[in-house]
Amino acid sequence: MLAIASCVTSSPAFEAQGFPSERLFTMAEETLHECRNECRIDIVQSLILLSLRQTGCGDKQSASTYAGRACCMVLNMGLNLSPSGMGGNESEDLVEKELRSRVYWNTYVLDKTLSEESGRPFLLTYKRTTTPLPSTDELEEYETWPPPTLTASAPGRRAVHITPRRGYVMSCFAWTCRMAMIVEEILNLETVHPPVSNAWDTMFYERTPDLDADLVSNHLEQWRQTLPPTLVINATSTASPLPHHAVGMAVSTYVAIVG
Repeated sequence: MLAIASCVTSSPAFEAQGFPSERLFTMAEETLHECRNECRIDIVQSLILLSLRQTGCGDKQSASTYAGRACCMVLNMGLNLSPSGMGGNESEDLVEKELRSRVYWNTYVLDKTLSEESGRPFLLTYKRTTTPLPSTDELEEYETWPPPTLTASAPGRRAVHITPRRGYVMSCFAWTCRMAMIVEEILNLETVHPPVSNAWDTMFYERTPDLDADLVSNHLEQWRQTLPPTLVINATSTASPLPHHAVGMAVSTYVAIVG
């Protein structure tokens, strides 16, 4: 709760009203420090939130530190590996598996995002992951955007001109995860190694890479072509943008640059 509160109140609008964002952030840090020897899903979620909060504040170094801790914790917990059987109630198992999947893949996407932005090595790789992507058949997939509460509380003019429609939130997230896998491939194209000392070093370091730029470019183009029509962004549309609009626009720019 402290992590969520520190994120929500870090915007200028809340700060102008005197909300103690920094105090909440400090309290969240202190609470995490008390749990430093524990590995729990809620701690991973808190680390992700604090990383996003620090990114929004422009502190990428701190954001990378929190993200790195989250990555290490999901690996320690084995969230990158699909459990063969949870040994409990089947419905509870499905809920637990979905929770594990969402937490892991959120951490994965954050890891790639910060690696791309900061230049630090990423820690999670899809080639060492057997956890399936989050389900697109969950309730969030069918919820409308804007949410009914937002529309009801908004000024009359805004409510009239924004027509709620299906948000496709989970589909957007699943395809964002797939995009993060391609980002991983792009980052892997740039390799470095220790100084060469002998002929063996030369032979070992200069091995043919598993991927080349053309293949990665093809993967990117195939991603765009396979994207469900509901997630394709129409920049000329006058309809209210969906939650995935910013992601779609960013991907379009990414395809134009890399492709």
